[in-house]
Amino acid sequence: MGDGLERNEVFRTNYTGKFRVGLTHKRTKGDAMLFEQISLQIFSEARGWINKQANEEVKAMTNEIFGRMALLLWPLIFLAPLLVGTSCSPPMRDKPTSNPTVSISPSQVEYQRKVKVTISGSGFKPKQQLGLLIVMGGAPSDISGLVKPTPVTNEKGEFSSVWVIDGEIRRKLVAPTSHTIEVIDEEFRTLARATLTFKKPEKEAKKKM
Repeated sequence: MGDGLERNEVFRTNYTGKFRVGLTHKRTKGDAMLFEQISLQIFSEARGWINKQANEEVKAMTNEIFGRMALLLWPLIFLAPLLVGTSCSPPMRDKPTSNPTVSISPSQVEYQRKVKVTISGSGFKPKQQLGLLIVMGGAPSDISGLVKPTPVTNEKGEFSSVWVIDGEIRRKLVAPTSHTIEVIDEEFRTLARATLTFKKPEKEAKKKM
């Protein structure tokens, strides 16, 4: 033969989509190149097949994980409103039947000693201890200890106390003018207001005339 080498038959058969090469003991240079090309093609197809299988497995695993998470989270969609309505809501407090109000009767009195006024209120919390602030001598003063009974509301949130105004006029701690009485709670927050007016004495009124 030309180069002294026996040329062997190189053949290719299709085996499940793969290539198979049959060689005898001796190969030529051309046969080696053909074998290398076939091997590279087989490797490329095998790698593509492996990647495809891996992607399908990852996709299936991801779908399974999300499916299980959905099964676990689905009940929370229905429980969330109940949880918000119970555990996240502030506790119910005693609410007055109406806004707190206070009145003074009579609202206008003579500027004289031992005059009496009745201070009444409603719409407060039941059994609530209250304070009564009025400006006397140029400073706010709590007169809740001067009225009788002490302003503590009943079960309905109401109270009524009488103030006998004597020493306050004698010492001229209150002037013959209008004064605001404020109802406050234990934290000194104003809950309601009313106005008490002391009429000017007739002598002073005649002098101005």
